[in-house]
Amino acid sequence: MTTQAARESVFARDVCSRCLSRLSRFILGGQPKCVRCALRYGPMLRRSFYTALVVGTILTAINQGNLLLGGTFPAALAWKVPLTYCVPFCVATWGALINSRTASPPAAVADRLDTDRIELDLADEAGLAPTDSRLP
Repeated sequence: MTTQAARESVFARDVCSRCLSRLSRFILGGQPKCVRCALRYGPMLRRSFYTALVVGTILTAINQGNLLLGGTFPAALAWKVPLTYCVPFCVATWGALINSRTASPPAAVADRLDTDRIELDLADEAGLAPTDSRLP
């Protein structure tokens, strides 16, 4: 088995084809991830779940504690309590995704930037660099 084939077989289990392309936007666990794979990344979801469990319990105690301790359970609690747990889960997941974004531009922009940079380098080597002071 060649090195390239071995590398592909290892990555095939962890990432999809979008993750290996230039369209991957996140780095999670040291590997590039597309949006779909990033949203299904187990360690991030577990961390978000535990965060939601702690924060949701505290918020439920603060917001609905008097009703729960009083023994009255109005029908509104059926949607308020689950929503109280969903909000910190979504916030923790969003924060993890925002912090794991890569700084690379989209593929089309990156290709254009590379082409412009190559043209400027070639012009500079030939002594034909542009005289416009706005260009790098």
